[in-house]
Amino acid sequence: MKIIKVLTNNVVYARDEDNREVVLMGCGIGFNRGLGGDVDERRIEKKFFIQDSISKKYELLLKRTDMVYFELAEDIKKIAEKKMKGVLGDYLIFPLADHLSFAVMRYKNKDPMPNLLLKEVKLLYPEEYEIGEVGRQIVNRRLNVNVSEDEAGYIALHIVNATISRESYNANDILAFVTNVAEIVRRNYGDKITADDYQYTRFISHLKFLARRVFNGELISLSVVSDVKSYIVQRDDLLKTTLDEIKAYIKNTYEYSLSETEEVYIMIYILRIIKQ
Repeated sequence: MKIIKVLTNNVVYARDEDNREVVLMGCGIGFNRGLGGDVDERRIEKKFFIQDSISKKYELLLKRTDMVYFELAEDIKKIAEKKMKGVLGDYLIFPLADHLSFAVMRYKNKDPMPNLLLKEVKLLYPEEYEIGEVGRQIVNRRLNVNVSEDEAGYIALHIVNATISRESYNANDILAFVTNVAEIVRRNYGDKITADDYQYTRFISHLKFLARRVFNGELISLSVVSDVKSYIVQRDDLLKTTLDEIKAYIKNTYEYSLSETEEVYIMIYILRIIKQ
């Protein structure tokens, strides 16, 4: 492997035998090395393949971030891959390492960043949140700190974004969609909504998949729902108002019109929530 650029004594860009750009980390791997020099492969501790288009974006990150955070991010990535039975790209490691570095700095400076969507993260992404909690405990144990539960939620979002990285949206887009639609329902039904209820959890999960269909411009439609819709809408006085507000929000924000099938599904879930 040939060195393209030395970032620090411990981090270099290189090009491998297959002409792929790679970030190499290891104690002293960049010391006294120059452009075009051979990599001392005995010093390689970490290896990350990255796309040429994002290499500049991460150059400053690589310079300013201690290697321990890349190690932590890689360990969390491996845990996620094992639990989710899939492969996550190395692009997860860079933003996650950056986040962990600042999370620990905020902890030491007594300047926490509350995760205002923690409850929604737990509902929407329970598996990723569980991984995030394991990751949080690893960070606390290895660095002798005590970052809060909020960080488990943030780690979960990084994992979610890594699984949908090829899409035109990310986990925050989905969270915003779900939170705003759920807020319309809570605003209209108030005390009838119990956030910890099983049916409410199912409704939130349904909204997550609806959000993905909205962002991808996908429609589901069944020809037999018109009569069903007319029947369901009469079951509760607030149902039509609530549905109209949800439709308006989605149409105005995402230029997406719900099909009658999707309207029926939403109303059924609302009825299940309020008719416990």
